Amino acid sequence: MDVQKLNENGVYEDVALIVEEEKLENIRQSFDKVKWNPNAEMKQASKADYIMTFFYEEDKNMPERLYEYQIWFVNNGTATFLSSEESEGYGRLAKEHAEDLKTVILPIVGY
Repeated sequence: MDVQKLNENGVYEDVALIVEEEKLENIRQSFDKVKWNPNAEMKQASKADYIMTFFYEEDKNMPERLYEYQIWFVNNGTATFLSSEESEGYGRLAKEHAEDLKTVILPIVGY
């Protein structure tokens, strides 16, 4: 998984490549708890805090599939997601689960 972070100049920079199975599994568990709104449009007033790109090998004879997620950590402690997959659309992660996700990714990517 590749992680990009929005810097203070409003530009995304690559900050981490997460390959450790345990960390990836913890992130997957957080994503499983996102409440998705498929095929819905979402407008955000600002750029996402992070862009996370998952790389999946679904068939050994085909190139990896990329799934991109824009993530905003909201002041109320929740997180908002925008997926590159129409079947997911945008989603929200409750406060306790957003904290779990932060616990995994923030030490890796910085604050």
